[in-house]
Amino acid sequence: SEGAAGDLRELAPDAPAELVAIAEKAMAPDRGRRYASAGDLAEDLRRFRTGRLVGAHHYSAGDVLRRWLRRHRAMIGLAAASLVVLGAVGLVAVQNIRRERDVAEDASALAVVEAVRAREAGVEAGRQRSAAREHLVAAQTARAADAVELGAADEAMLAAASALAIREDPIARGALVAGASSIVGPDLWSAPLVDRPRE
Repeated sequence: SEGAAGDLRELAPDAPAELVAIAEKAMAPDRGRRYASAGDLAEDLRRFRTGRLVGAHHYSAGDVLRRWLRRHRAMIGLAAASLVVLGAVGLVAVQNIRRERDVAEDASALAVVEAVRAREAGVEAGRQRSAAREHLVAAQTARAADAVELGAADEAMLAAASALAIREDPIARGALVAGASSIVGPDLWSAPLVDRPRE
């Protein structure tokens, strides 16, 4: 048997190991090691011809894996291509998510900056309004004082009332009183508000 197997390998050194195993099993000196029937031999030969595993040959795990990969080459190629496509789609999706996150963070930061600017602008506008009111009070108070000096009581009262409508100012209050006194006379301010009964 060993000699026969050795002879077969020497006669056809390039023959596939499975075919050598089929021939060895078919020509085994021990009947118990041969094929049980010609149909079994034909089946092993058919399996060899179609690239499937044959019963006569003992395969290593690596042989089985290589054969399986060879037989399912198209499916494996399709699966690998699918994985590559899925990986690329996943990578693009992750990049898009990151880009959208960055855009959202930038928009949020810009909104905060704009809110701070708006608040500062509001504070500045408030300061300017306050300064404008103070300027108007000062201008109307000065006008009322000038009008009192010139004896223009109506103008003094109007300017003083305008200043006092914005805020209390002692000079404007004095101009208003002075203007009113010059119109109604100083005696009126000291007169009683109710008539006294005559005796």
